Amino acid sequence: MYQFQVDGMGCSRCVNKITQAIQAHDPTAVVQADLDAGRISVATDAPADVVCEIVAKLGYRVRQSG
Repeated sequence: MYQFQVDGMGCSRCVNKITQAIQAHDPTAVVQADLDAGRISVATDAPADVVCEIVAKLGYRVRQSG
């Protein structure tokens, strides 16, 4: 499981958008979000850099954490 800091993710619609984009690449991916901390945890077979790229293409600043 990867953890990412996502700047600009402020509501459940943001989480849904991010989740849908990641699952479009890996339908089995599981995304959990902590809106207060601005973090997501992603269980996926995709490499971390691919997940970062997917989230960044949505307009968010993202970096792997933890």
